[in-house]
Amino acid sequence: MRTQSQVNLEHALPITIDPMTEQETHWQLTALLTELLVQCRPGERIYLTEFFFEEQTVSSIMRRHQVSRRTVYNWRASLLVKAHKLYQQQTTN
Repeated sequence: MRTQSQVNLEHALPITIDPMTEQETHWQLTALLTELLVQCRPGERIYLTEFFFEEQTVSSIMRRHQVSRRTVYNWRASLLVKAHKLYQQQTTN
């Protein structure tokens, strides 16, 4: 009998699906990344684009730009500080 295998939807009633929430999150992330790129120094921009967007490894970035591992990590650290500040500004506005 079909009714025996159907899922009880009683618990699904309070669930709301808001497709705009996902879109708004995407817009916020896009705005954050756009502002971050504007504020980046050259090394930070390299790290942001190559590590996050192109999915390059730290070793690959080191070889490509002929810099030390420490330099790449410094780029990452300063980039994360800027990203955190921008995120804090966005969430308080």
